[in-house]
Amino acid sequence: VLMNTKLETSDLRWTNHPADDQQWDELSGLDEDSNSVRTFQICTPDSPSSYWLRTRWIPRQAATTLYVEIRFTMMECAAINQRHCKETFNLYYYQSDSDEATPTHPAWMENPYTKVSTIAADHLLRRGGERRSNVKLLRLEGLQGAGLYLAFQSQGTCMALLSVRVFFRKCPPLRRAFASFPETIPHSLVEQAQGVCVENAVTPPGENSQLPSMLCGEDGQWVGQPTSNCACRPGYEAGDGDERCRGVERGRRRTQTASLSRLPVIPREVRGQLTTSRKRCSGRRPGGCLCKVREVQGHFLSLIVSPEWSPSLLSVTLRAELMVAEPPLVEEVELKRFPANDQSSAVGSGA
Repeated sequence: VLMNTKLETSDLRWTNHPADDQQWDELSGLDEDSNSVRTFQICTPDSPSSYWLRTRWIPRQAATTLYVEIRFTMMECAAINQRHCKETFNLYYYQSDSDEATPTHPAWMENPYTKVSTIAADHLLRRGGERRSNVKLLRLEGLQGAGLYLAFQSQGTCMALLSVRVFFRKCPPLRRAFASFPETIPHSLVEQAQGVCVENAVTPPGENSQLPSMLCGEDGQWVGQPTSNCACRPGYEAGDGDERCRGVERGRRRTQTASLSRLPVIPREVRGQLTTSRKRCSGRRPGGCLCKVREVQGHFLSLIVSPEWSPSLLSVTLRAELMVAEPPLVEEVELKRFPANDQSSAVGSGA
């Protein structure tokens, strides 16, 4: 939020024009929640003259699109019976790179000011009728200056400005798919945000090294799912869904199941030292034949082969159990088939 008059407790110090006939009066009032607020009122239904009210300079920060929310009340002209009475007012803005406005600069007219809209009331006040306020939300696009002024032009209206709020929308910081995306301000319908892998996450070898990305909508909401190849690096696993990578407890057993053709968790260091020769089962354990592979750089790998014998082929399912100091990178290793009468299992190096 760049400006919110409901939060102001002292004079707003806005500028009236013409200076020698100021018609916008600043008053203290109560809002719908009975909080003290600063308001402006004007009532000139008997005059065709224009009366302007300009805010202080509003820095726009990094936003190029701002929203202006105006809460106001307006009297019905039929209840006033004045021929110059109007039930609309105009909103303008003026951009600048600094707080340069004076009582005479910029000139009080549509050019150099930019007109946003002529604003009409949805609810008009009638004598003895219900008191209802109006809320209008307007959008200012393509802003370039470091800041701007808002200006309200009244010509024959009898109205009150209850509050003015100026803000921009942004997508909050987000963690998803092991990627972190920063707070993002959209400058169009959608804005592509570039992210980074979260701490202890990397792009796996062979994957596209392109940075994670996600779309931020103009309403300040993230759109769809991110494009991310980030994955937890060795020694870490998913935590809080896919928001972070947490360390794996030392000596913890990790179990994965693979199909007949792929064995997914052979570390690169281990794989490079495995031979392509067949490895015969050296022992038995519940659920299958235990085939041990020697310890390599702190990694101990064992394959449990659970055979279901058939006349011609050994149909196997491999479960790789890895006792690790750090979990391995995900690698694929080819598993070869052997005739059932060979009574053995084998692991290929996948080189």
